[in-house]
Amino acid sequence: MRIITTVTALVALSASTVSAKSLEDMLVDKGALNKAEAAMVDGKVMWKNGTRVEYPSTGVTTTISTLVQPRYDFIDGDGDFGEANSSSFNVHRARLILDGTAMHEEFRYQLEADFSGNDDLSRFQTGTRSPVLLNAFVEWQACDWSSLRFGQFKTMYSRQFQSNPWALQFADNSIATDYFALGRGQGASATGNFADGAFQVSAGIFNGISTGENINSIGVDTKHTGVLSLRFNAAGNMNPWEEGDVDMSQDLAANFGFSYAFSDGNIARPVVGAPDTFIIDPTEIHHFSADANFKYQGFSFHGEFYYANIDQDSSADRVKPLGFYAQAGYFLNDDWELALRYSMVDCDDGAACAGDKFQEASGTINYYFWKHNLKAQLGYSNISRDIDTDDDQKTNRWTFMLTAMI
Repeated sequence: MRIITTVTALVALSASTVSAKSLEDMLVDKGALNKAEAAMVDGKVMWKNGTRVEYPSTGVTTTISTLVQPRYDFIDGDGDFGEANSSSFNVHRARLILDGTAMHEEFRYQLEADFSGNDDLSRFQTGTRSPVLLNAFVEWQACDWSSLRFGQFKTMYSRQFQSNPWALQFADNSIATDYFALGRGQGASATGNFADGAFQVSAGIFNGISTGENINSIGVDTKHTGVLSLRFNAAGNMNPWEEGDVDMSQDLAANFGFSYAFSDGNIARPVVGAPDTFIIDPTEIHHFSADANFKYQGFSFHGEFYYANIDQDSSADRVKPLGFYAQAGYFLNDDWELALRYSMVDCDDGAACAGDKFQEASGTINYYFWKHNLKAQLGYSNISRDIDTDDDQKTNRWTFMLTAMI
């Protein structure tokens, strides 16, 4: 009874415990249990990137994590284009993430939902938002170097979009990433790691881009999106999904990536002059992206180039938008980081979006209470839009955001 009472009380407090040790190990250290008594307790509770429960005898683990990102935005709109100023508080992300394994890590599962309705591509989303299911997949670790994933998850296109949203250097993705990223999809993928993880190859197939197909929606035809992704650790061992050198790398770390995607679908487009009338426009898109990432003693650089080749039956010419972002950051000490970013999207003379060219110039100052798990970000962005007028449309945005990933 003493064992059950003690363990139960500590389990109730375990969510606030920041330790890689299990509760049983802590009880042994404090003399509350001996090693023989601790061995009788099958379940182990600890903090490991979330509250983690392990059952060693059955090989099952479950990790529960929460992400909360409240923020404030002040937007200085361009009055010459009819944009009004706005001052707004909002909960940018409010997520519950369940991540677990079974059969001694041979299988992994993840379930992630956002109660604020942010699906990572809703950068300027306004109005009422509803909770949205983001990730729901099962992954089989077929062997030490390969895995198969099935369900709904991020496509392997765009390094920045694939990065964890709590581990970004800026409060938002770049405008280029927002424009070119493919988002999440329902499908299957395979990943292989070679040369002790220095090389990674991933391939996947997802529902296509037809109107009506999106996350949490089934396919409506036989057309799909295929993705191929390659990654290479050229120097050191870098986590490419975490921006900024929060670990203060002592040696140079360099990581490069390339991804290609082919999307096929039937898109419903409004008829010019008759907005309530739509035509079905068969569309094929070739997507390309290449990225480079460096970290060294508090300095970091992340850059990515995007290109798309869009073939629409309704258009005589192919549309070829391109874009990129480049951002660099430096830690002034263990807690404070400064970062700058420039991003651009060329819409191919306005054929691919409402304008010819979009540009972003951003800066941020970040304070890390506990690496990316708990941080504050104060940033400024200037977004300019060339929309075929004498003057560009310019919008200024100031953002303050807190991140708690615990």
